Amino acid sequence: MATQGRTKKGIMDRLKSHSKDFQISKHLSIDSIAFIEPKSSDEAIKSLVDRLYRNGVIQEPALFTQSLLAREGQGSTAIGDGIAIPHARIAAYDEFFIAVGLVRSDSLKWDDEHEAIHFVFLIGGPDNCPDDYLQIISHLTRAVKDKEERAKLLSCQTPKDVLRYLLSVSKG
Repeated sequence: MATQGRTKKGIMDRLKSHSKDFQISKHLSIDSIAFIEPKSSDEAIKSLVDRLYRNGVIQEPALFTQSLLAREGQGSTAIGDGIAIPHARIAAYDEFFIAVGLVRSDSLKWDDEHEAIHFVFLIGGPDNCPDDYLQIISHLTRAVKDKEERAKLLSCQTPKDVLRYLLSVSKG
């Protein structure tokens, strides 16, 4: 028991010490943000991966998609409150990257357990940087932590508005 507590405290301490230096803009560009209307989680993932590929963020979309779908097969990445965070950490990547998909309709059912998904935060990056990965997760979930915040993000009209909102969370 005591070991678990020290481990969790250690992670939290590392997150706090790195949070001052963290910038979401290092991992997310305006070209990686889209308003999407997929019919399934697979379609949402493939749409965002295609966007990353078209914008030169990734080189092998089939391999990355396969990794994301394999991770999804281990357990849903829907976390509740209309949020899904599909992710894959692969040794071949040197840096983390993010794609954001906003779904305005209630048509995207990620799995049988969760309500409709409105926010898809797709994350890729190296498998040997757990602190960086946790910083990204922490930042993105802070941006949608309550109903009011989710409504603000969903009301954004352009990818530029979405990026501006996500950058503002860094300052808050």
